[in-house]
Amino acid sequence: MLCTSPALLDELRTVLAREHLAVRLERQQSSVEETVTLYAALSVTEFPIEALPVVPGDPDDDQVIAAAVAAAADLVVSGDRQLLAVGKDAGFRIVTPTEAVTTIAK
Repeated sequence: MLCTSPALLDELRTVLAREHLAVRLERQQSSVEETVTLYAALSVTEFPIEALPVVPGDPDDDQVIAAAVAAAADLVVSGDRQLLAVGKDAGFRIVTPTEAVTTIAK
């Protein structure tokens, strides 16, 4: 199951609005809002109570941990180095997209 949260959807919206990504979406005849809406429709939205400071210096990453805890996630997929480093102590696996594909394919 794919899970997200309102904070993560906001972050996705912000990242996709960066010029180099927004241009790619336009080439695909899509938009930032359409992409975020589709992602939200494919996901279960969790509403974490609070995001505790877990990842040093990156409150956005704390939102990922909060959503994973709220969802009782087994696996979190990220390319973020700081988030991957926290993975060993999180109570669930935090893996790269490549590792996720390998894990899910088994």
